[in-house]
Amino acid sequence: MKTDKEIFNKFPELCTHGLNTNKDSKKPIAWYGIECDYGWYDIINDTLHLINYHCKYNNILNCIHIVQIKEKYGGLRIYVEIDKLIGVRDHTFISNIIKKAEAESFEICEVCGGHGKLRKKDWFKTICWKCKLKRWLYGIFKIKK
Repeated sequence: MKTDKEIFNKFPELCTHGLNTNKDSKKPIAWYGIECDYGWYDIINDTLHLINYHCKYNNILNCIHIVQIKEKYGGLRIYVEIDKLIGVRDHTFISNIIKKAEAESFEICEVCGGHGKLRKKDWFKTICWKCKLKRWLYGIFKIKK
């Protein structure tokens, strides 16, 4: 997956707010799309795949919607809107899938998808040493990408 639109089109029932091109939506995903670098797109894809499969199997697909996907404090955050009709078991299962993805993001480079580490200097970012070096070189020497 390389773009927000590919993910939104792959999971249209979950990402209805992301597919909404009408900017009247108050959901952040409609305005900003997925707010992280492409290194985490595989985690996002796998997570949405598991949620989508579970919801289809249990016939609750129209009861959950992705509201926002972003980076926060160096980790992935996935915010969902869950209908009150969903039972505790399904709610817990979906929450655990999301928690697992969020925890996994602290070990994967947000930029390239390789093995990463949470770096806390001026900004929190989970990044590998190669991408960290590239960012440093671009910043110090003003090298064009």
